[in-house]
Amino acid sequence: MDLTIDPQASALVMVDMQNDFCHPDGFYGRANDRLVPLGLNPALVAATVAGMRPLLETARRAGLFIVHTRIERDAGSDAVHIVHRVVPQTFEAVASVLGDPALTPGSWGA
Repeated sequence: MDLTIDPQASALVMVDMQNDFCHPDGFYGRANDRLVPLGLNPALVAATVAGMRPLLETARRAGLFIVHTRIERDAGSDAVHIVHRVVPQTFEAVASVLGDPALTPGSWGA
């Protein structure tokens, strides 16, 4: 497929490419067995990371504007519960995962 992108009018946005989301040892990778029954498969996310590198390198060579987003957990005690009210079954599935909480500011996962 041929695709022409004007680097002066385009951007590459990399969303949440963080260890807790994308690495098998990250929080959601460690919760894989609890999330797959909910239709969420962290292993599929991890499998796509290798394909992102050539895309990112090509975008850099082409001079595209590149944006990396990052999410971190609010340190407030109720913050995790508030976020997971949207999808309570996900929170229930990951609430007892061993190790550091997901997306802790300053952590390897975040």
